[in-house]
Amino acid sequence: MTLPIAGPRHAVARLRSSDSGLAGLIVRFALVGGLGTTVYLLTTTVAADVVGLPFQAALAVGFSTALSFNFVAHRRFVWVKRERYVLPAHRQAGRFLLVALAQYGTTAAATLLLPSALGMPTEAVYLTMVALLSAVNFLVLRHRVFHAADTAEAATTAAAANGREPRLRAPASRGDQPLNTINRNVSDSLTNVGGFD
Repeated sequence: MTLPIAGPRHAVARLRSSDSGLAGLIVRFALVGGLGTTVYLLTTTVAADVVGLPFQAALAVGFSTALSFNFVAHRRFVWVKRERYVLPAHRQAGRFLLVALAQYGTTAAATLLLPSALGMPTEAVYLTMVALLSAVNFLVLRHRVFHAADTAEAATTAAAANGREPRLRAPASRGDQPLNTINRNVSDSLTNVGGFD
């Protein structure tokens, strides 16, 4: 009996499905990281060697191109199963940029200061920082940049981030009764029934 071999489309669809769980999320994160690195290297090399830009300028072009690619890929591929984000895209982009700059600054400082302090080669410090910051970035991006709006608290956070008042609605069984009235009624009921204050 021969097992059917899934094509690339099937593999991507399965990887993007909610059935892929945390393992699928980590694989998507790693794939985007690898592709982002490739975009960075290729763009910088082409800008320097083919276009003829000075290397520092080519590096800036490569960094900004890879940063843009990574943001879009994270939003549309890695965290794609989020029904609704807490933050709008422009706020996510701002946070994503801050995370990238923090990563760059941390790596630059570590590779400047730690090799002599620890007696390690710069490359070893660099590779260690890449591994550590990849794990930290996964958590920060998951919980602070591309996090889903799953609760009323998330809706309040989103409204505050957008500079407007939250529009919380009561559950459907309560009709259009304002939420604070429901809370007051529940509070009064608990006080009358169990002596809670």
